[in-house]
Parts: sequence; structure tokens; C-alpha cells
Amino acid sequence: MSDTTQGKGPDYRQPIVFPKQGKPVGRTTFFATGFGPADWGRIVGVLYKDGSTTKYEGVTIRQPSASASWVVHFSVPDAETHSNYTLRIHQKTSSGPVLAERPKIKFKFPWGVPVGSPGNGEDCCSDYFFAMGSLTGADTDISNPTMTRSGQDPVESNQRILVDPDWFADWPVLDQPYDYTLEVYGNGGGQGTVTNLHLATGNCS
Repeated sequence: MSDTTQGKGPDYRQPIVFPKQGKPVGRTTFFATGFGPADWGRIVGVLYKDGSTTKYEGVTIRQPSASASWVVHFSVPDAETHSNYTLRIHQKTSSGPVLAERPKIKFKFPWGVPVGSPGNGEDCCSDYFFAMGSLTGADTDISNPTMTRSGQDPVESNQRILVDPDWFADWPVLDQPYDYTLEVYGNGGGQGTVTNLHLATGNCS
């Protein structure tokens, strides 16, 4: 069903105003909103992950009326940036008739996984290299960060340490003197990258 087939009116009074198709949602919690006639009655919003059985039922904060928009709050803690989602507004129950639909909803978390130390281009000790940073947005954990020099396989850190929202990782002795790239990935789609790290034993004093 098109998201404009019921309750048609001026653009700002479309059945689903937000989220918008083609404009990614930037948080794992968000409000969906739109307009519908009062005779829709009670509504239930459900966000479906395309191609799977995963779905998230929202909490209806405000029901549709002749004078105000409906509002449904969603929490999608494991939202994936590479997946598409479809929002459906059902009548009365989560399995009731579909009143409005918005396909091709995506998530994007542009803030990434900030690396607090080191910074791009820093001189670092190859005998004991460490990095630290913070989690933001959708990320609640990270994979073990990696250090990579040109033409070589990534070297994974020792087991990372996480004290929410902060993370810490260190490495065994790294080959030197070489330039490395540090990469860290969050479980919510965030990424942090630090380039041109100059590792050498001469930087250990």
C-alpha cells in the first residue's frame, strides 16, 4: 500500500510524515508521525525489517484526530545500517488492517566510533601501542580494533576493554618502523579510523 492512499491532503498532512523514504534515521530511538482521520480509531505502529521476521512494535503516544498528528515512539536497539525497514500503521492491533505504509527506511549513524587517542599522524611506540575512545549513538560494543600497515594483514588487538561508554585496546609488539592505520567498528554501524600512525621503538621513550 502506498503511504499516501489514505488521508490524502497537503504534503504536511500525509499519512506518514516521518520517517521519510530516502532520508536515513540517525538514532535507534525515534518518533514516527503523520496524519489520519479520527475514524481510523486506535492505531498501532510496527517497524518491519525487510527480508526477515524481525519487527518492532512502537508505543503510541498520540492517536490520530481531526486536529493533531498521530505519534508513535520506536526503539530499535539493534538497527542495521545495511538493512531496509518498512513502517506500517495498523488499525486497532499489530495484525489489523494496514492504514498507511512507508517502505525503504534506512538507518545511518554518521557520528561513528570516536577515537580519543591517538590522533592522525601521531608518533607512537611500537612496543606497546594502545588506543581509546567512546561509544555513541547506536553502538553498545565494538569488535577488537585492528592496526594495518600497507600490504599486510590487519593485526587485531588484545581483548578490548569496555566500561560503557568508553573503550580501550592495546596490541602485542608491532613491526616497526612503519606507518599504520587504526580501525574500530561498532555493533550499531559506527566506525572510527585513524591514519598515518608512525610506529617505532624510538617513540617509546
